[in-house]
Amino acid sequence: MHFRRMFPSMRVSVSELEDDSNYCVLLEMVPIGDCRYKFSGSHWIPAGGAEPQSPQRMFLHPDSPATGAHWQSQAIIFNKVKLTNNTLDSNGHIVLASMHKYQPRLHIIRTSDLTQLPWAPQKAFVFPETEF
Repeated sequence: MHFRRMFPSMRVSVSELEDDSNYCVLLEMVPIGDCRYKFSGSHWIPAGGAEPQSPQRMFLHPDSPATGAHWQSQAIIFNKVKLTNNTLDSNGHIVLASMHKYQPRLHIIRTSDLTQLPWAPQKAFVFPETEF
């Protein structure tokens, strides 16, 4: 089994959360495009169709759930995220296809009940500069 810690770690600061409400913060990797890439010369170039993607897994920040005051008091750091290309991974790592492009997406979900994550009020954010 091969896995790597995501490097560099993603670090974000948030504002405009309700101080006394509870939130969960999750990170997912969204596939970009419909092809795979290879490194040729000094840059990446398309090299055929994309491989089928594994079902998307999200990484729940270990501080979740926590109050808005907590999330806003310091940068949120995703230094425990582990990535793998092992489609049979059973350790909760985020599975990515090799030689594909991804865009990290941050989810902020207002709830203290993890069973309510799919139905609770939420916002998603992407940062184009984090594409890899």
